[in-house]
Amino acid sequence: MRAETHYKHLEARPDSWRKQWYLKERNLTVWHVVGRMQAHGYSSAEAAEQFDLPLEAVLEAVDYYQRHKDLVDAETAEEGRRLRAAGLWE
Repeated sequence: MRAETHYKHLEARPDSWRKQWYLKERNLTVWHVVGRMQAHGYSSAEAAEQFDLPLEAVLEAVDYYQRHKDLVDAETAEEGRRLRAAGLWE
């Protein structure tokens, strides 16, 4: 069994339908950061600059994504389904 990981810059939000964690004091999920990194080829340092975040926060988001990839990817797909159903995305 793997030891529980504690993050300084990430938090769960029980009031959200999403189970993936958010950046503290920001309305950004882990996927918002990691997805932009993937889409634009940003390094962690570039993502930190783009989001005005400490580098440590971006590194935590990447670590969280790697540990919980199935959850984050499933929620991203669900969000796409919801947006298409609402006619907000093709």
